[in-house]
Amino acid sequence: MNRHPKDPASSAPTATRGIVYMLAAVALLSTSDAATKSLAPHYSVVQIVFVRAFLGVLPAALLAFLENGKQGLIPRLPHLHVLRTGLMLAAWGLFILAIRVLPLADTYTIVFGAPLFMALFGRILLGERVTPQRWTAVCIGFVGVLIVLHPSGAGLGPPVLLALAAALAWAFATIVSRKLGQNERSSTVLFTYMLLSLVATAPFVIGQWTPIATDHTSTFILMGVTGTVAHWLLAQAFRYSEISLLAPFEYTGLVWAIGLGFWLWGDVPTRVMLTGASLIIGSGIYMVQHESRTMKRQADELSASSEEVGQEVA
Repeated sequence: MNRHPKDPASSAPTATRGIVYMLAAVALLSTSDAATKSLAPHYSVVQIVFVRAFLGVLPAALLAFLENGKQGLIPRLPHLHVLRTGLMLAAWGLFILAIRVLPLADTYTIVFGAPLFMALFGRILLGERVTPQRWTAVCIGFVGVLIVLHPSGAGLGPPVLLALAAALAWAFATIVSRKLGQNERSSTVLFTYMLLSLVATAPFVIGQWTPIATDHTSTFILMGVTGTVAHWLLAQAFRYSEISLLAPFEYTGLVWAIGLGFWLWGDVPTRVMLTGASLIIGSGIYMVQHESRTMKRQADELSASSEEVGQEVA
């Protein structure tokens, strides 16, 4: 039987589990993005997405089958899976369109506003309680992003609106992921996403296929493996923790980008970048400490209440 917690963020161990899954997912997604960046000059984006889905669909199917047999391959809410895949592909497409015109810093600044939308829409659409402390952590992380990227201020033109739409699409995709996580096994979510991505990109990749060079084979495999595992971890994270709790940890992707950029391309981080990264990390630490104190207080109150009831019965 597939068991799902009624309130995934109602206990400290469960909330912590969701945070750990999110941190691991962001780390692997950053690795996958680094591999993608090295492949992008040589292959079309559609081909890269198609290959990643192709490499991931069979392992995802095997995992889903091992966990729940044939039922693991059949989604309970197919319409939500289609919606989630469409939103994720839309977010990616809009981001590419925006980055063709906007400087990288401006585009990333706008797209990294997604966690703010995640917290907001989580409150509106899912009824999640967004505490002032959570809003504070999200805003601190966003300020850190602004410091790191120091955008040039391109104005509210069409490219900026495209980047904003990408952030909105990703935020909505996250909301759908949270809803699916409460009703589906993570392996089923992963398999369905990979399958739908493969089907959606296949018609477009036929006319854009470039033979894969031998030197790039290992990079494609790295991209496929890390991307596949990362999406499973994301499904797990949204299954166990609320969106507003996980939102600040999206920013840790920027920290990974700094490290990978230095290691792979020799990009040396500036003091401004390190200052912003410190704020990003600090917002996550603040959130963890706040949640730990809150959960401990609730546990103490529940324990005290149980003792009072026991004394009254006695």
